[in-house]
Amino acid sequence: MVADGLWWAGAVLLAERDDRGRALLRAAVVEAPLLVALATAAVAAGSLRAADLLAAQQALPFAVEAPVALLVALVVGGLLLPAAVPVRGTGAARLLIVSARAVQPVSAAAVASVLLLGVGGSPSGAAPAALASGVLAAVVVVAGQRLPVLRPQRLLEPAAVVLLPLALLQLGVVVVLTLLGGSA
Repeated sequence: MVADGLWWAGAVLLAERDDRGRALLRAAVVEAPLLVALATAAVAAGSLRAADLLAAQQALPFAVEAPVALLVALVVGGLLLPAAVPVRGTGAARLLIVSARAVQPVSAAAVASVLLLGVGGSPSGAAPAALASGVLAAVVVVAGQRLPVLRPQRLLEPAAVVLLPLALLQLGVVVVLTLLGGSA
């Protein structure tokens, strides 16, 4: 995922900055709700394999029983995570960060469409997956242009206080549904 590129870019920036731990901490706190949201799909499917995740969603997409996970994946992956890593540095490091920030909303939409919407599991899955990813990416990009830009320092509170508890609550609901046999 492009988020890994952001981590590497952040690591490069840490070598150039005075406040080394702050950028890494900010990215980790912002990415935590995303990881919990993606774990929701794995718990609902009972597997980490992409084929099993898609097969488990043939009847009902995970987004129906876990809408918060879909929202968190799109908001955190598409909007907050790119803003969590500031554009600093020069040369290749700066190019890497700018590129990763530009591609991250598309990557988040593609992951959400496959893991949480179950698009792409049929034999003709490439076209519907590309269409769903494109639509979700457009929604995320338009929302990102319409919403005010938060400074990276301001992302910690909404991520830690609002999104992480919501993602954990959603994961708990999916665990209970899975244990009761009501999961998709």
